[in-house]
Amino acid sequence: MNTGSAKLKIIVDDGFEEPIIKVIDLIIIQNPHGKSRISKVFGLILGKVAGHFSFFILQAILAFWMMYYYKGKKQWLNVIIFLSFGLFIASLTEFIQLFIPGRSGKIMDVLLDMAGYLLGTLMAYLIYLLIKKKQKKEEIKNEK
Repeated sequence: MNTGSAKLKIIVDDGFEEPIIKVIDLIIIQNPHGKSRISKVFGLILGKVAGHFSFFILQAILAFWMMYYYKGKKQWLNVIIFLSFGLFIASLTEFIQLFIPGRSGKIMDVLLDMAGYLLGTLMAYLIYLLIKKKQKKEEIKNEK
């Protein structure tokens, strides 16, 4: 199903020799199905992972280390504040999108953000445990 045609003229001119001119006839064909399902799904997954998930992983890692260095006496309160901070930022970003033309705030995106935040927290905690383990080994080595 042809929807049009066009001519593409390519001129290569280095300024020293006669320019090379090439004309290409293009036939523009419209895909009746629009984007393929695979490209839609891939674009959606990539956009969500890049836009939501990875940002909140990084945010959680940074927030974890900030809370680690704060070290309040009430650890359970730190955990509640830490997780509330992630939920607040996730909700705030979706709320702001309600006022941007062409965008919409979605609960599913808040859940995806929080999943990234929790994964980032887990990653930061594992890094913390590895550092602690290495420090203990060094302490034992220095005592001998």
